[in-house]
Amino acid sequence: MPFIEVPEKIQRMMEIMEASGHEVCAVGGCVRDSLLGRPIHDWDLCTSAQPGETEETFAQAGLETIPTGKKHGTVTVLWNKEPVEITTYRIDGAYTDSRRPDSVTFTRRLEEDLSRRDFTINAMACGRDGQVIDLFGGQRDLAEKRIRCVGDPRLRFEEDALRILRALRFAARLDFRLEEKTAEAVTEERGRLSLISPERIWSELCGLLSGGYAGAMVREFYPVLSAALGIEPGDRESWTAASEGFETPRPDDWSDWAFMTARFALLLWKGALSGGSGGGERARELCVALRTDKASRSRVSLLVEQAAEQLPQTTPQLRRRMADFGPEAVSQLIFLWEAGRVVTPEAAAWLRAQEKEILRRGDCIGIGQLAVGGKELQEAGISAGPQVGWILRGMLDAVMEETVPNEREALLQWAARKYQ
Repeated sequence: MPFIEVPEKIQRMMEIMEASGHEVCAVGGCVRDSLLGRPIHDWDLCTSAQPGETEETFAQAGLETIPTGKKHGTVTVLWNKEPVEITTYRIDGAYTDSRRPDSVTFTRRLEEDLSRRDFTINAMACGRDGQVIDLFGGQRDLAEKRIRCVGDPRLRFEEDALRILRALRFAARLDFRLEEKTAEAVTEERGRLSLISPERIWSELCGLLSGGYAGAMVREFYPVLSAALGIEPGDRESWTAASEGFETPRPDDWSDWAFMTARFALLLWKGALSGGSGGGERARELCVALRTDKASRSRVSLLVEQAAEQLPQTTPQLRRRMADFGPEAVSQLIFLWEAGRVVTPEAAAWLRAQEKEILRRGDCIGIGQLAVGGKELQEAGISAGPQVGWILRGMLDAVMEETVPNEREALLQWAARKYQ
């Protein structure tokens, strides 16, 4: 029998509940990730105790509780100021909005609680002794790298359509495949995604796109992703090309956000929006519809727009792109060009090396880096006004093109020649 090492504080909380005559166990993601040997961020507990009984039990133990979701059975306990959620076993009522149950009924039976959960790998629990409680074959599905719904997959997706994208996200992050009936239901029920708020869809897409095995999900379930984006699927070849680009390695120094937005831009450029004109504007419209954050919307539309533009062939041209869009966006563009097979891996490596060298040397790619500013120009006799900005921008162009060195006297002489 598998054994999970339960942290001491969680064991202590379980002891408090059990001493009061209540059943309690860890449940869901913490059990799944323990069995997979993955980092665990939160330990969630479920119990036979009613919410009020949970509050009373920990109040008697001298611990503070917060009724964070008491209506749905959840009470947060502060253990050394660290929050731990404890939720009463429950049975969900009808889901008329395909997202949340209209009502919940508390139960004393763990089996009834686990049977309402989405996937078998999330429907396992463990007691204080670390012994796994697996009523639906979750351990076998973990071993066989499979995402399978608890019970009838169509019913699970009718209850909560967001589970459709959750299935793909788990598969993308864990390198799992969807069990046959679950895969069929994901595709057949994809129309229900229109009932889900754009913010929730965007959140799930971000998790999916960041997964190490997202390419397989794009290739196999592009009609589902099209439904999530609210567009027609288009042709399989375009989505396959996008999925192949997902094999391009993530640069070591990238943030999660940079990686996610670059992959989303790739998905749109080569897959969802392939073959049409005005890609940048269409990408922006999709981001608006998904209600993405402003930074993601701006970056994704820029990347899709610039991915189709002429590539920099020289170091000065690369400096110009970095000046126009910033080093991070240019790094993402290089990634897109390689992922989209616009450049060879060797050419992409050259561009990356040049970009790093530009940054290492501190090459001038912004007006603020010029050896001359507006004050020096005015001291040299140039009147204040819009012309100062024009001259500075001209200086920056000249420095980036290497026609004048970024030195005070050389720049002032250049300005005198150009604007006398």
